[in-house]
Amino acid sequence: MTHPDQDPVAFAAMTGSGLVGASVIGGTVLVPAAVLIVIAEGVRLRSFIFHVAAAGGIAFLVWTLGAGSGTSDWRPGSAVVLAAGFLAGAVYWLIAGRTSGGWHGQNEPAGKRRV
Repeated sequence: MTHPDQDPVAFAAMTGSGLVGASVIGGTVLVPAAVLIVIAEGVRLRSFIFHVAAAGGIAFLVWTLGAGSGTSDWRPGSAVVLAAGFLAGAVYWLIAGRTSGGWHGQNEPAGKRRV
């Protein structure tokens, strides 16, 4: 990796390819993530384990899309991808997942509702 002062063109290319790569990955995981979010909201899944496992699973599935067939070994970097997916699921759970399905309202009698 070069310093921006040494080669500004290489730095701009590296930054641009990073932004494009992040956009492609984000677009790839958008549909599977949206499906799992709709399921979690519909059945009020607030489990930390569900959100972490779902994000890790999506990350690993996207990671294995480009893997060549014929070998049973994991691709190099699979542990990093799983860790990143698990971390993404934990962050999503902190931001929105722990209140999943809260828009449904309470099913408890009026006298026992939490405020």
